[in-house]
Amino acid sequence: MKKSQPILIQRLQSIGAFAMLAVALIAVNVIASLIPLRIDITEEGLYTLSQGTNKILEKLEHPVKVKYFFNASYENLPVSVKTYARKVRELLREYESRSGGKLTLEVLDPQPDTDEEQWARRYGLQGPQLPTGDRLFHGMVVLSGEQEAPVPYFDSRREKFLEYDISEAISRAVRETQEKVGIMSFLPMIGQFNPRTGKQEGEWAVISELRKIFELVDLILADVVEIPEDIDLVMLIHPKLVTATTAYALDQFLVRGGRLMVFTDPFSRHDTRDPNVMDSKFSSNLKILFDSWKIKFSDEEVVADLKLATRVNTQAQGVVEFPVWVTLRGDHFNRDSVITSQLETMILPDAGAFETAEGFQHKLTPLLTSSDSSGMVDRITVRMAQGPLDLAKSIKVDGKSRVLSALVTGMFDSAYPDGPPPLPEREADARGKKPAKRERTIPHVAKAKVETSILLVGDADFLADRFSVRSMNFFGQPVLSPLNDNLNFVLNATEFMVGNQELIHIRSRGQISRPFTKVAELQVSAQMKYQEREKKLSETLREVQERLAELQNEKTGAQKVLLNPAQFAEVKKFRMEEVRTRKALREVRKVLRQDIESLGNRLLLINLLAVPLLVALFGFITIIRRTIRSGGKP
Repeated sequence: MKKSQPILIQRLQSIGAFAMLAVALIAVNVIASLIPLRIDITEEGLYTLSQGTNKILEKLEHPVKVKYFFNASYENLPVSVKTYARKVRELLREYESRSGGKLTLEVLDPQPDTDEEQWARRYGLQGPQLPTGDRLFHGMVVLSGEQEAPVPYFDSRREKFLEYDISEAISRAVRETQEKVGIMSFLPMIGQFNPRTGKQEGEWAVISELRKIFELVDLILADVVEIPEDIDLVMLIHPKLVTATTAYALDQFLVRGGRLMVFTDPFSRHDTRDPNVMDSKFSSNLKILFDSWKIKFSDEEVVADLKLATRVNTQAQGVVEFPVWVTLRGDHFNRDSVITSQLETMILPDAGAFETAEGFQHKLTPLLTSSDSSGMVDRITVRMAQGPLDLAKSIKVDGKSRVLSALVTGMFDSAYPDGPPPLPEREADARGKKPAKRERTIPHVAKAKVETSILLVGDADFLADRFSVRSMNFFGQPVLSPLNDNLNFVLNATEFMVGNQELIHIRSRGQISRPFTKVAELQVSAQMKYQEREKKLSETLREVQERLAELQNEKTGAQKVLLNPAQFAEVKKFRMEEVRTRKALREVRKVLRQDIESLGNRLLLINLLAVPLLVALFGFITIIRRTIRSGGKP
């Protein structure tokens, strides 16, 4: 008895040690969850802010407040919505943590008829309407001084651009002035006189849309000596006759950190050429600067694509495929770029292609690409072709996919390392008087000190109303309706380019929400139940309506507006069946939510307890083994 007592004590001590170890590990795990320290071990670093975002947060000079609105108190929200909201909230808290106190987060639940709901509406937040008639709010607003930058709704379909949307709103809120966009165009897009038609043309829709968002500055090509330093972006459209003076002004603007959007065109159908001047070249290029940047663009050839040919209606040949008018869809948009991720259809008429030359040292990201059923056609052939069918015969498909638009990022040194070219003398006017000599006021810069970006598009005609909008008459007023995403592309690209340069480096994020297979099975099972119930309800409704119609046809004259007892019974029966079915549907949804939430709770419990219990069990087994090996001695 006495001998067995120490063994019992030893076993009790071992069990007690195991219990204490388990409790200690669980306590450490719980305490660690409360400490704001996280290690991101996800495959794509989903919870690690990009370098661009960190730079934006570092540059904050004034306090910034983020008000995040989500109807967390709504019980009947789908699990996917709740999950995504939690991810958004966690990412916003990461912003707050990384800002060093410069950014504060306020989480609000805008319940109906509350001050929070009124503020959400006042900030312009919007979302889908729930079956109850209430509005689901899931958005945010960034406040900096008197500036407001809302994100109206966090759509899970834009999940991989979540960080970009948040950072862009912060960047927008801290800007103190409206962005200035300089327009340098050889096309009649801002309402100028068109010598080809001999008419004063109206403003193109793309200019009208840009004017709603930015301050546009008309930079007349003939008079541009230097780009003003307060210009954020220059849109160079169909640069047909760019002089050395203008090229140098663009070069210096880029070297100083300005951004460029260049729309070249191998065959422009909207060129403002004078019909009385013998000029057969309707193409544009920026060769002097492209050569410096090691970018190749041929203004002698047009991309033709048999797979992406646009259907056109011709007088001689009827409806046919026009291969040099490329209609882009699906994978021909870069889905990893915020500029093109949501676009569905674009048309580029007579576009050219970009390539990199030997010695290219920048980063080129394709945005729009042709299919591998494309080839190059001489622009003279395009101009002289009798029709689309005649043109198709001259296409030689080579199996290459071509870049029609791209974003080029890097530090661009000057194409004029030895200094600016001399300014040409201005010609005297009709009275023999020479204009005042132009002077450059901004010092020459040979080496770039900051990174910037150029957006290249191999077409300019796609900006025209003819290829982008449809005009409709609405009560005597012309209303423009988009034909495709041509305008959206330009607006997206312009907003992207005038933003912080750091925004360009914010990668698209991977999918945050990765549902478990079991959850997917539960949702499929519930959906099958919904469909079965809804089918029965529809059949019941149809049968009752047919029966009511039969009963109604038996009556004549004024009796048709009256319901007899049989009809009342049928209606009552249907209403009761409808109530029971709808109740059953609600029960199915309730059970689904309960099953999924129960599964989530079980997984949370496993994550919380499994590791410490396994460690404790390993320690307990080790102690037992050592005790056995030592012959029962501690």
